[in-house]
Amino acid sequence: MRVSALNHAFTGIPGRENVMGGTDCGFAQSPFARRVHPSIMWAKLKSLAEGARIATGVLWGKQAAA
Repeated sequence: MRVSALNHAFTGIPGRENVMGGTDCGFAQSPFARRVHPSIMWAKLKSLAEGARIATGVLWGKQAAA
């Protein structure tokens, strides 16, 4: 089963109103160390936003505002 299909299957359990996307951190930043290049961070956030737009369409049947 694809991840997107699995995500869609499990959103009915908590209800679509309670589905929230997040970065799961993954940046490993601190005030004194930059472990991930900013372009990678922005790419991750961009893909998170695109995933949220797709999920909105699937779960709510409408296009999210850009």
